[in-house]
Amino acid sequence: MSESWPQPDHRTPLRRWLLIAALPLALQLVVQAPVEPVFNGDSNRHVMTSVFFRDFLTDLPLGHPKQYAEQYYEQYPALGLLIWPPLFHGVVGALMTVFGTSVWVPRGFVLATFGLAVFCLHQISRRRMSADQSALVTVVFSAMPMVFLYSRHVMLEMPTLALCLLSVDRVDVWLRTQRLRNLYAAAVVAALAALTRFDAVMLLPTLVLLAVFEGHWKRLLNRHVPLAATVALIVLGPTYYVIWREMGDLHLRQAAESVSGTTSQILASGSLWFYPSKIPEQAGWAVAGLMIPGLIVAFRKQHRGAAGVFAALLIGTYLTFTPLAELRSRHAIYWLPALAYFSVLGAGVLSTRMASVVRKPAAGGSLLPVAILLALTAVATLKESVFCVTGYAQAATVILDQTSPGDTVFVDGWWDGNLTYQLRHHDPGRSRRVVRADRILYDFTNVPTVDFRQYVSSDCEILQAIADVAPASIVFEDPQPFGRIEISEQMRRLIMTTPELFPLRKVVPVSSTVPQARSFVLRIFDVDLVRLHAHIQHLNTVAKASP
Repeated sequence: MSESWPQPDHRTPLRRWLLIAALPLALQLVVQAPVEPVFNGDSNRHVMTSVFFRDFLTDLPLGHPKQYAEQYYEQYPALGLLIWPPLFHGVVGALMTVFGTSVWVPRGFVLATFGLAVFCLHQISRRRMSADQSALVTVVFSAMPMVFLYSRHVMLEMPTLALCLLSVDRVDVWLRTQRLRNLYAAAVVAALAALTRFDAVMLLPTLVLLAVFEGHWKRLLNRHVPLAATVALIVLGPTYYVIWREMGDLHLRQAAESVSGTTSQILASGSLWFYPSKIPEQAGWAVAGLMIPGLIVAFRKQHRGAAGVFAALLIGTYLTFTPLAELRSRHAIYWLPALAYFSVLGAGVLSTRMASVVRKPAAGGSLLPVAILLALTAVATLKESVFCVTGYAQAATVILDQTSPGDTVFVDGWWDGNLTYQLRHHDPGRSRRVVRADRILYDFTNVPTVDFRQYVSSDCEILQAIADVAPASIVFEDPQPFGRIEISEQMRRLIMTTPELFPLRKVVPVSSTVPQARSFVLRIFDVDLVRLHAHIQHLNTVAKASP
């Protein structure tokens, strides 16, 4: 790159990697770490599904795996089996057999995949840029708000991104060297990415565009390309067949019709601009601003070849996710490495211009755009909301202390999966059973405004549904932290106004920094089943006697 900093780099690789790690590590230490898995509603399912795999590997029910999974879900109804591909949960479950069921196990694994993503990005960048520039690309990428957020929480985006970058890296090497082992490695890694999250489909357009932009599109006609694709399908096929057999076309329907009730409308107003408009939110305004001159410069002849892989990431991500019905900014996490590259390219352009004005190529003034890029990106990350919730672990210990092995716990709440995980984590013997209110009183697909089903209506029906599962303890969030489900609210009022049936055991305060969440507590009740059945019988007798 001619418009940049041509000074030779004399630092050792170790010192350079320490420099790369300094800013993101500082951000991780400054911002309070999340404690309980609640992020996005999916985090607790990812943790609990990993615990399932840990227990599966411990019990080894090889003769009846489906029956085992169904029975496990009946005991701990907070799993994401077949909703997501199983690789992440299987790997973390294996780690949990060694390190226990702590949430820090999957968090540590996600952080490790972040390290892999940084390494792959550095390798891709280093083939095209100086050591200083490639280090800067990785630092900018690491400090982006979305990267920082998804490297801290138990979510699938960062592991998938790391595997996608590794696949791109191997294809990049294959296109340059024609060493076939890199092509087959890329195919296997792409399959592993697809076994982590369905979003890995973005590799299909991205890898084709990479070959085209690098000027090697004829190599796609090589007979080893379909052979490598066949290897990927062999790795991927058995798992996807099971998902299709059990779930049908659910995932395809969700891609076309979102859980919020909207349908895919690629030409609808705002759809084409949705993901570009989210770049400041994903990467910060500094990256969004500096990537514009970077994109302009990338079209110049001397930069065109080097920018090809990043243009492929950018366009491949856009083409994959824009048609989806569920437009979510986190889908576009896969183009953030490209945004980092183009913003550094833009900073280099401005640095060169400023250096020519002050006539001092290495002067501090010429590095001002770089400093602004790093500083503002870090500031944008620090301003990100921290999803930190505590209280459910304490509630779980209270419930375990007041109940006995074999007892049932009745749970109603937005973060019921977090409580389910805490009950399992603090009960190694797996001696309690969890029953969710949204399986016996009501149900909905993902949000209460869509596909809502209500199974009971009167107070007597609510009490009968509770009595049928015979819980020893009831726990719910009060008030409901998000929205308001009327039948759930009715159940809460009924329990709190009949202390003779449901004596209050404890109120556990919940500390939450989650945006839009109301302040709430966890109320834990004992259940007097003898009086409950007698009360229901009395209500039925009165109802029959009424004219």
